[in-house]
Amino acid sequence: KTLEVLAQRFDSGGLSALPNIVLMDQELPGLSGLETVSAIRSLYPRASMSIIMLTSTEKDEAATERKTGRLAYHRYLVKPVRRANLVDAVNCEATRLQSRANRLAKRATMA
Repeated sequence: KTLEVLAQRFDSGGLSALPNIVLMDQELPGLSGLETVSAIRSLYPRASMSIIMLTSTEKDEAATERKTGRLAYHRYLVKPVRRANLVDAVNCEATRLQSRANRLAKRATMA
C-alpha cells in the first residue's frame, strides 16, 4: 500500500509531491519494511526523503543498524516508541533536510 500511495503522489506532482519524512514499520504484511525502503529508494533515487524505521525489539535494532547504509534510511526507533523520541527523530530529520536544501540553494546561486 505504501508504494501505491507514493506512486499516486508522484504521478500527481512529481518529486515535490512525495513526503519529506516517512515512518516505516519494519514488520509490514507482504513486503517487509526493509524491502519497502529498498523499493522506494530504487523507484525514487532523486527524492530527498528521510525514512525513520520502527523496529519491535533490540535484536531488530541491531539488524537494522547493520543495513542502514545500504538501504539509505536515516534513523530507527524501537517500539513501543515514546512520543518524545518520535518528535525528536522527526525534528532532527526535518532539520537535516532543511540544511541540505539550504546547501543546495547556496550552490545554485554560486553557479
